[in-house]
Parts: sequence; C-alpha cells; structure tokens
Amino acid sequence: MTTRFGPMVCGSIVQSIRGGLTLIESAERAGVAAQTAGHWLSRGRSEGDDTPHAAFAAAVDDARAAASHAPMSDVEYRGHVAAAIRRGSVSAMSLWARLRSEDELDAERELNPFAELDAPFTDSPARRRSGVLDELDDPLTKGEQNAD
Repeated sequence: MTTRFGPMVCGSIVQSIRGGLTLIESAERAGVAAQTAGHWLSRGRSEGDDTPHAAFAAAVDDARAAASHAPMSDVEYRGHVAAAIRRGSVSAMSLWARLRSEDELDAERELNPFAELDAPFTDSPARRRSGVLDELDDPLTKGEQNAD
C-alpha cells in the first residue's frame, strides 16, 4: 500500500467516492490504507484553504454531495440490500423477499426442479396444477380405494 499523498492517488479516491464508494472502499481501491486517507481528510479539514490537504478534503466533500444526488442503479440498490441482509437486517430481508421477481424465482426452480418435492406436502396451487392432489380429492378414487 502506498502512503504518498499526491494528485494521482487523491484523484483516484475522489473519483471513486463520486461513483458511490465510501472513503474506506475508495482508499483501498487506490492502494492507500483507510486510516491514512482518513488522516489526510482530517488534516485537510483542520488546515487553511490553501493547502493540498484542504483541497483534498473539499474535493471529497464535493464528491460525496454529488454521489448522494446521483441516481442509484438496480445493481447498486440490490447490492446495498444484500449488504444489509448480511448484517442481519430483518427489514432488508423482508424487502428482498418482496422484490424478487417471478423471473428470478423461475430461474431458481430451473436450477433445482425437485425443490418443490423437498418442501413439505401442502395444498399449494402448483401441486394442484400438477395433478398431485386431484387423485386424493377425487371422490371416485376414494370410493374405489375403499372398495378394495
């Protein structure tokens, strides 16, 4: 990891922040320890306006403001929801379950066509469509079974 404060490294950090990454993620992407980037930012905020560190702090603040107003892509949104789920957020889990599209569910079913058979036996619409319960509910079938 580099610790050199300069326009290339600082520009890379600012650009990543503008793209929506955090200071820590941006610093790591630029090859700088997060603690070092945080130190540069703190130093810039405590110095006068005419220093390179102050310019870096101002650029980081501008990049954060720009990123906060930028529209979020679907991939980025889903990434944030997934990160919240991994941290244990129950509300994020509920949101994820509501957002899943039928296409995603169909794709999962294609990956494991026997998943329905592994589930507990219920009177689900899928089982009814498949004809599994028709025989059980058919009175003629029941009568034939009782006659034997």
